[in-house]
Amino acid sequence: MSQLSRNEQPSVADDLRPRARAIVVGLLAVAGVCFVGPYADMVGIAMQLGTLQFAPGAFGAFLIIVVLNWLYRLVRRRPFLRPADLLIVYAMVMAGVFVATRGVMEKLIPPLVFLNYYANPGNRYEQDLMPYVHRSLVAFDPRGGLNQEAVRGFFEGIGPRPIPYAAWIQPLATWGIVLLAVVLVYLCMAALLRRQWVEHERLSFPLAEIPLHITDERRVSVLLHSRLTWIGAAIPILIFTLNGLHVLYPALPQFTIAVYVNQFFPNRPLNGMFLTYMWFSFAAAGFAYFLASDLLLSLWFFFVLTRVEDVVATAFGFNIVDMPNYPTRMYIGYQAAAAYMVLACYLGWAGKRYAERIWGEIKSGIAVDESAELIPSRKALIGLAASFLIIVGWTVSAGMSLPLALAVWIIYFLIVALVLSRSVCEGGLMMCETSFKPLDIIGLVVPRQALGAVNLVPMAFLDSVFFRDMRGLFLASFLDDQKIAKGLKVRPGRLVWPVLIAIVAAYIGGTLMQLHLNYRMGNITLYGYPAANARWAFDDVMATLNGARVEGHGALPSFIAGAAVTVLLVYLRTHFLWWPFHPLGYAMAPSYTMWVIWFPCFVTWLAKSIILRYGGMKAYLKAMPLFIGLVLGEFGMGVFWATFAAITRGSTPAFPWGG
Repeated sequence: MSQLSRNEQPSVADDLRPRARAIVVGLLAVAGVCFVGPYADMVGIAMQLGTLQFAPGAFGAFLIIVVLNWLYRLVRRRPFLRPADLLIVYAMVMAGVFVATRGVMEKLIPPLVFLNYYANPGNRYEQDLMPYVHRSLVAFDPRGGLNQEAVRGFFEGIGPRPIPYAAWIQPLATWGIVLLAVVLVYLCMAALLRRQWVEHERLSFPLAEIPLHITDERRVSVLLHSRLTWIGAAIPILIFTLNGLHVLYPALPQFTIAVYVNQFFPNRPLNGMFLTYMWFSFAAAGFAYFLASDLLLSLWFFFVLTRVEDVVATAFGFNIVDMPNYPTRMYIGYQAAAAYMVLACYLGWAGKRYAERIWGEIKSGIAVDESAELIPSRKALIGLAASFLIIVGWTVSAGMSLPLALAVWIIYFLIVALVLSRSVCEGGLMMCETSFKPLDIIGLVVPRQALGAVNLVPMAFLDSVFFRDMRGLFLASFLDDQKIAKGLKVRPGRLVWPVLIAIVAAYIGGTLMQLHLNYRMGNITLYGYPAANARWAFDDVMATLNGARVEGHGALPSFIAGAAVTVLLVYLRTHFLWWPFHPLGYAMAPSYTMWVIWFPCFVTWLAKSIILRYGGMKAYLKAMPLFIGLVLGEFGMGVFWATFAAITRGSTPAFPWGG
């Protein structure tokens, strides 16, 4: 990085607080993604700007700011935003796009009106579910009849009439409390995990590499002067320009970004393989280049193994049942659930000495270098406990029993979120998706029907908003932010307030944009996934109450088998350096994430193996700009077409990460 002149050097006091200009620019970027992101998702449909952990919408907005900052520097001979400021902007816009799109608003808003619109005598929503809906959680009166005006207008549109914002104030404020508490838990967890994951275990944090490269002046100069960067970027630019023009002018050809694999295997037992595509995601291939070779091998290998399991099960005539609400088989979904539990226990065991040291520092009051921390350990632990108690209290007030509330949130934070964040920080997974919900694990111990509607109805809301779809995981993003801060030699504590401000702003801006789109155009004409996500949660409750949803079909044996396999994989990996498989690959294999990126992982693994074998580390480093260019090109085109569609009210080409 080029050195600042003497009069540009920030003082220590200045370094302890974010500069106002960074927050203002960050808020402007958040406002932009609150406008473009929901439109691209809900109207454009083919492109989803907030589904990835490295969100294309956020990255595109940030890239524009970096370019403008570079132009400002050319004119004024000094940057408008220093690297520390750019990090603040990046953290703000990344958090903002999560809130405004798939991470929060698209999962939160539809469940608040779904039951009142879709209830009918056939599905018995009104009789079996609505009596247990807490009034403060929804935008309708659970005892005020069906198809209430605010609900009907949301789904069918109201044209130019005023949007009924008043119906949404109470439920969105109520949900805002628990959302903020969840964010604070993630902030505190990220602060407590940082030293263990960043400094002790030295995880690679692949998703942090590209922001670090384009924020650091020296690194970005190297990228810009490399022909490989431009070659890598040109490939997806050409392809998605062609595909975008095809949308505008259908007579033009297009490049197919997905190949349906099952069509090549029409006969038994190969036709028993679960739905499989080969997606061509250049961004996924680019990120995969930064992964350790054993993990990269494991990601695609174990995905293919799930398909082999299907073929074997079909050949032996087993009754194959799909995992409800997830794109995998039930027996494989429960293997993944066990893998998560084993990995969470292993992470706890591996970090026990670090936890003891942190606890000792807190008890003894030993001064530590708090400048390197997002939040000082003592405050992080207190904040974690207080926020968790607020979440549990909120859940109990919504109607759930205390033991169940404790169980589901412990599973969510300490198993699901922890392992998924590990998969992002170590495995570079672009998308956070599981193959099970907390209740799927609880159901192995407690019969679902015994929980009753009083517990299952609030659980359905939590499943829809938090548990089923984990995309937009704040914990992994906060850990990536700290890694970038370390690389730029910036105090992570500077990020806390700007990120919280961005989240609140995006909650307000995302709400306004989502309500505007739904009331003006009608939800039934928009992207169907958010409403389907709510339907799956409530239908799962109905299936349980009717006795159709049980943990049968070998769920418990599959769980035990998955635990045994994961224990074996952990043992082999920690005791034998030559062992080629990583247990994270086994845990992630049946997820939607791997359904999308298994083929890019395979291609990159093959290319990386050849590069390392015949060129060594020197060739690996030399080829790196090519793979960074792939990411820049694909995500840049994503933002271009999303912005174009939002301005022209048109459609967008399909991208491999949309869905």
